[in-house]
Amino acid sequence: MVNESEITSRLPMQEPQAEGIQLTPKDILTIIRRHLLLIILLPILGAALGVGLYFVFAKYSPKYTSTSAIRVLEPEISDPMKLAARMSNTDTYYQFRQTKARFIKQQDMLQNLLETDQVRNTQWFRQFVADDGRPDIADALEALEDSIGVNVARDNFIIQISFSSKNARESKLILDQLVELYTKSQLERETQTQRDKLAQAKEEERKVRAEIRAAEASLRDIRQSNPTLAEFSDTGDTGSQRHSIKVKHDSLEVQVMDLEGQISEIESRIATLESRAQGEFDEVVREQMENDPIAISARQRILYLRPELARLTAKLGENHRSVRKMREQLRMAESELNSRQNFIAELNRQSQLQQAEDQRAFLVSQLENYRAQLQDALLKQKELDELRAEYESFVEIRERGRERLEKLIDHIQSLNMLVRDPKVSKLEPLGEAILPLQKSFPDLKLFVPAGIVLGGFIAVVFAFIRELANDKLRTPQDVSKAVDIPVLGVIYNSKEDDDVEDIQPERVVNEAPNSVTGEAYRQLKSNVKLSGALGYGQVLMITSANPQEGKSTVASNLSVSLAAEQNKVLLIDANFRRPAFSIYTSQSGESEENQMISGLSEVLAGDKSTEDVIVSGQVANLDIMACGELPEMPSEMLSGRSMHKFLTDVKGKYDFVVIDAPPVIMSEAKSLSAMADSTLVVFNAQMTKRGVAQRTVRELDVVNANVIGCSLVSAKALKGGYFNQYLKTYKDYIESMPETKAS
Repeated sequence: MVNESEITSRLPMQEPQAEGIQLTPKDILTIIRRHLLLIILLPILGAALGVGLYFVFAKYSPKYTSTSAIRVLEPEISDPMKLAARMSNTDTYYQFRQTKARFIKQQDMLQNLLETDQVRNTQWFRQFVADDGRPDIADALEALEDSIGVNVARDNFIIQISFSSKNARESKLILDQLVELYTKSQLERETQTQRDKLAQAKEEERKVRAEIRAAEASLRDIRQSNPTLAEFSDTGDTGSQRHSIKVKHDSLEVQVMDLEGQISEIESRIATLESRAQGEFDEVVREQMENDPIAISARQRILYLRPELARLTAKLGENHRSVRKMREQLRMAESELNSRQNFIAELNRQSQLQQAEDQRAFLVSQLENYRAQLQDALLKQKELDELRAEYESFVEIRERGRERLEKLIDHIQSLNMLVRDPKVSKLEPLGEAILPLQKSFPDLKLFVPAGIVLGGFIAVVFAFIRELANDKLRTPQDVSKAVDIPVLGVIYNSKEDDDVEDIQPERVVNEAPNSVTGEAYRQLKSNVKLSGALGYGQVLMITSANPQEGKSTVASNLSVSLAAEQNKVLLIDANFRRPAFSIYTSQSGESEENQMISGLSEVLAGDKSTEDVIVSGQVANLDIMACGELPEMPSEMLSGRSMHKFLTDVKGKYDFVVIDAPPVIMSEAKSLSAMADSTLVVFNAQMTKRGVAQRTVRELDVVNANVIGCSLVSAKALKGGYFNQYLKTYKDYIESMPETKAS
């Protein structure tokens, strides 16, 4: 059944995409409800099976598990000569414990364990001994590896080891032997590793000592072949000492710089003296002229002649002979003084200039000598530097070798102590293995829940496989998922409705109007009309995917429902190949012989008129037209112009024309769907499969048929569904209705 809210306008039909099966939470809950009894029973059976298996294993194959523990020390090799060792981080420590644990189940370890007398005398080992007395070592190794459990926890320093067998004491004995053998082998392995490291360290010590001796020999050769290095001490600190060549070089550099300064001063002095030789006399020349005796005598004479000349001039006049003579004497005295001064000044200046130039020449000569000595010192310094660099390289090699040798000696001492250290393997057994007092297998607390879980899992898987493997359209939800058309009605199987058990399916609406099935046909009628796709004076074609799916029953009851609303309805049987004889007979009241006389085929052939073949149904306002005799070419007759003209004619005379068409697998169904105003597809919940429904809708869509929806018939109530509740509610509602006059 569908609600009016579910009725939607028709959308363009598309083929559903072939995607994976998608289940909504509601679908999953529905499947669980349908198989709830199975889902409850199988876990109970699983629990019972678990209890039974527990007793079987407890009697024939019990297991006792003995456990032991080994403490793992820090992974770094601590130095016995030091008080503390470095601590490792958590991840490194955990990886170290895992590495140690891997050795427990190594093949050689297990083989050595099987060779011990204690293990060979156990009942566990005897099960692998053949009749000829030879043990099957391969099977024993495989069983031993499966029986040993090793667990390394991240949050502690322990390796937990376990062993399981049918005998508790043998489990403890074998595990004790395994732990003892494992710790001894690890101790021997780590001790040998330290011995190898010790041998390598001693070999490296020998090489380092040889390098030191070679460096010392090279230093000795350099000192013997180069006496200039004798001033350096053999301490490796030659860079802080000053060689005599270096001292001489530095002294020469100072002297050259001093001479260059002196030459610069002399050149400046020469320039000063040259400037004095030109222009007026400077103070130095004047002072020397003042002190010259000849110049002094000349000045005194001039001092005498000048006043005397003035006296004579005043007494005798300018032109007097004595005056002129005196004036000439004065001129000669002044000229003599001037010549003397010039002579003295020039002599003084030339003497100083010559002295300065001589001094400069001396200094330049001395500078060249110093520079030659400096160049020679530079060459010797370069040779010294190169020699000293070579010397220092050997000193560095020797000192570096001494440092390495000192470290190697300490390392060798540490390795010697580690070789004798009983904890070098980093393993400490924490006592003997624990004697198991209870069976570790089987465990009732494990078997019962496992049986319940397994039974529940099988039940759920079976339920989903059963549901998903069924591809029939059993519910409206299945139809909606398969095809893109609305479900306009759901007609339930007659076995689900007690009111229609003895009634012909095509007469349900007539004879059981208050039944659930009759109400379903009326809801189908309402949904078809309310969908808006079918109006008055239009043709509704009803078809199905395959024969025998109930389309004729739907066409008959739908026509009766339409006629009951005072609509004039014509029901046409257009299935020439398989006429609906029983439906026509039950609705028209005619005998089967009269039914075969005439019908649609005669009208389309032009042998009879429409009025000649139409008969009135047993319901008011319902006319029926049989298919008539089977024509030679039914498909061509139904798709021809005569059929189109016939439909146009009857549409003007009736409110609704309902055509009971052939299934879509016949070509005439497609032709009729193209002529009809609307098409209703019938799917049978017990027959129609998902792929068939999709193909049907797709083929109708190809011919542009106006598929308004579908009707699902012969639907049965499923566990977890709502039909049983709906049926009870409907019957209670009908029984509470007051009796009508007709009743």
